[in-house]
Amino acid sequence: MRTKPARKKKKLSPDELEKEQHRKEIRSVFHQSGIKRISKISDKEIRFGTAHGDIDDIFIHGNVILLAEYTTHKSSNISEHIKKKKIFFDTILSNKNNFIIFLKDKFSTVNDALVGTYLDQLKIIIFYASKYKIDKRHKDVANGTFIFFDYHILKYFSRISNTIRHSARNELLSFFGLKDKDIFPGASQSTIDTYKGSILPEAHSKFKSGFKVVSFYIDPKALLQRAYVLRKDGWRNDSSLYQRMLTTNKIDNIRKYFKHKQRVFVNNIIVTLPPSTKIVDKNGNTIDSTRLTNTAPVEIQLTCESNSIGIIDGQHRVFAYHEGGPFDDEIKELRERLNLLVTG
Repeated sequence: MRTKPARKKKKLSPDELEKEQHRKEIRSVFHQSGIKRISKISDKEIRFGTAHGDIDDIFIHGNVILLAEYTTHKSSNISEHIKKKKIFFDTILSNKNNFIIFLKDKFSTVNDALVGTYLDQLKIIIFYASKYKIDKRHKDVANGTFIFFDYHILKYFSRISNTIRHSARNELLSFFGLKDKDIFPGASQSTIDTYKGSILPEAHSKFKSGFKVVSFYIDPKALLQRAYVLRKDGWRNDSSLYQRMLTTNKIDNIRKYFKHKQRVFVNNIIVTLPPSTKIVDKNGNTIDSTRLTNTAPVEIQLTCESNSIGIIDGQHRVFAYHEGGPFDDEIKELRERLNLLVTG
């Protein structure tokens, strides 16, 4: 029986190689973060109404559909590319529901990924990922159409997602302006968890009037669901960016410690708590902190909302419990069972 000769792989040009590497790096960020890429749709020519074009990638998570446009155009010739893509994607955004129906009918992989979702609750986000810097004047042309996933932001999330895997997902979605209610409508923010702890009034902390210090125990999984970190090399525009990047070796070494010792570090995590936090007594009555003079037992009520608790000190000890990666079978059990001492 004669076998067919192996098909020679097309040799890519330097420009094609650059675009392919750029694409792989972005896909890796979403894969490591646990956000699903839809197969069999990349670079397919799409005719929708009067518009036609291609979508480089589609990612779906919960009720959110992320459409990706990748480019390695230099800044000198990117203006026309942005204008052309804006026309195509504006047509999609102005006919969102019809476009989603079109996608589901045309691509079975999209239809399968959207099983159990409701059309009127689905949200479309379009991001434009350029390998090179784009001048503000070019970005302004597409204001309201694209979220620009600039290369330095891609490199940041590449490092974060390679270090803490699926636990990078909340921050990545937050970058795209997404909240829990967008991703899983009605499922998250209504949930309140209660943790027993204590409150320290100003007389015993020496903080300014109005500042109370609370300490309580919380499992790593619950803290990870809510945690965010202001990092100096991150994407948030905030003057209080005070933490350095996560160190992969440090995270890996802590996970090895968890695997072999099966126990927590005996020191506390310092955090900022969201305004929605309620501090109540054992009967569920809100504590009047102005009348406190001594440390008192309390209950801390926290909404289950991502990106709500800021980690000031201890990010490595928290994110070492991340989802995915080495030893996750063992870490998963610790993530749900152990308790961390948190002071906020």
